[in-house]
Amino acid sequence: MISLDTVYKTYQSDSEHSVRLGGVGSGGVAVPAVERVSFNIATGQLVAIYGVSGSGKTTLINMIAGLDDPDSGTVNVAGVEVTALSADQRAAFRRESVGVVFQEYNLIANATVADNVSLAQVAGGMRRSAAKRAAEEALRRVGLDGLGGRFPQQLSSGQKQRVGVARALLGARKVMLVDEPTGALDAVNSLALFALFRELADDGMTVLVATHDPMARGYADRVFSIADGKVVEELRIEKLRIEEFEK
Repeated sequence: MISLDTVYKTYQSDSEHSVRLGGVGSGGVAVPAVERVSFNIATGQLVAIYGVSGSGKTTLINMIAGLDDPDSGTVNVAGVEVTALSADQRAAFRRESVGVVFQEYNLIANATVADNVSLAQVAGGMRRSAAKRAAEEALRRVGLDGLGGRFPQQLSSGQKQRVGVARALLGARKVMLVDEPTGALDAVNSLALFALFRELADDGMTVLVATHDPMARGYADRVFSIADGKVVEELRIEKLRIEEFEK
C-alpha cells in the first residue's frame, strides 16, 4: 500500500547551522532530512514511526502525502507513484485516497466542525448535502456524534484532533498519515486516539503515525525508528496490554 524506494531529501541549513556543522559560505550546507529510506507497508497495517524532533518524521509524512518532493527516489501509495504527479493531481489524490492528520489541527475557526470535515470534498465537487451526510458519519465514527454544528474553539484538544481524523476519513480513502497526534493530549485522550487508529487499521485502512508517544507501541503492528533522516531499525513487536499504560 505504501512503498518508498531510496528516498532522499535535503534542506539548506541557515548560517548558524552552517557554522555549527562546519559549512562554508553564507549559503549554508545541504543537510539530509531523509536519507535513502526504503520500506513497504501492507494494506491494513498500523505502523508507528518513532523519532525525536528533527529526526525526519514529518518530512517523511509530507513526502508520502505529496506535500513535499524528494530530491531522489520514488514514493508509491495505493498503486500511484506520488512523485510523478502534478500539484493538481496530488491534491486530488489526497482528497480521494490519502487522508492527512496534522499536528496543529489546521481547522478553520469560523467554520463549523462539519464544514471543516467536508470542505475539501465540497471543493472537489461533492454536493453539499452528500458532504454533510458524509461528515456526520465520519464524526460519529470518531466519537463526535452531534458536534458538527460547533466551532473549533468550542472543542477540547482531544476533540479537535478527532475532527482532523474525521476529515481524513472522508471519501474512499485507503491511507491515513498522522503527524504527532498526541502532543497536546493527556493520557486518556491519547489512548482513545490510538485505539481509534487500531480500529481503522482492523477495518482495512493503512495507518502511518509519526510519534514519540510510547503508547503507540501497544497498538502498532510494526515500529520504525528514525534518526538523522535514516530508518535505523525496524522492530516487530507483540502488542502490549493496554492495562500496562493505565497503571
